[in-house]
Amino acid sequence: MRLTVNINKSAGRLLLAAIVYLFISSAHADPVSFSRRVVTESGSAGIPNLTVSLTPPTTISKPKMVTTTDNEGRFTFNALQSGRYFLEVSQGPTVLYNELVEVPEQNPKEIRLSVK
Repeated sequence: MRLTVNINKSAGRLLLAAIVYLFISSAHADPVSFSRRVVTESGSAGIPNLTVSLTPPTTISKPKMVTTTDNEGRFTFNALQSGRYFLEVSQGPTVLYNELVEVPEQNPKEIRLSVK
């Protein structure tokens, strides 16, 4: 018994378009970075040595990531998948800031904190 499949031209074009779409959309799935800077309320100085955590959405099976701000208040998380993450900045046990962020971020902003 021999099975043959006939695909007409419009179905063939549709199949080709679907393959091209999947190829292009997988190219956009490359890992991305998320960076920000934590500064004083006046924006004049970065705040070093703060703990920054980034919790991925439940659709991404990766653990929460943690880093610290550098001497200029900057931090970066690398090799992220696109999605909405929960960002938290703390000093010791005290949470200073939290936000739900979109990765990749279209308009990065500074996080301004009042220093006491």
